[in-house]
Amino acid sequence: MPYLVNQYKVGAGSAPALDVQLLGGTFNGAGSAAFGNYNATIFFNQNGTVSVSSGVSPTPDPWYIAGSTAGIGNDYEIRVTNTGGSVPGGSPLNTWINPNGLGSAWSVSSSGPLVSTTLFVEIRDEATQTIQTSGTYILTADKL
Repeated sequence: MPYLVNQYKVGAGSAPALDVQLLGGTFNGAGSAAFGNYNATIFFNQNGTVSVSSGVSPTPDPWYIAGSTAGIGNDYEIRVTNTGGSVPGGSPLNTWINPNGLGSAWSVSSSGPLVSTTLFVEIRDEATQTIQTSGTYILTADKL
């Protein structure tokens, strides 16, 4: 059976400062029972993009306004705080880390009904330690 995907935007975070943005959103996926557990993962990548695991939708907006830029994550740090729902697996929470894809990824998994997590994400300039922007991201996984 094909998976079901729902999508809609939620309120954005703070206004962008300098060259970064976190527009937030809700990223959903649901899978057939034939596929076992269903995971929803969000990645904050070193090249300034945000991506989600296969079958999760919609595609997130990049965190670096200029879009994909090799190595831009070396100049920034990201901190993710769980503000509701299930505690996500993956990278550390409440800790400043460089956005680098697999090392900055959080996920939820469902082996039954809907599971969701609300993540408050902040990006700061690594050199000045000044927070540049923030936004709220909601991940949901639902095994049908």
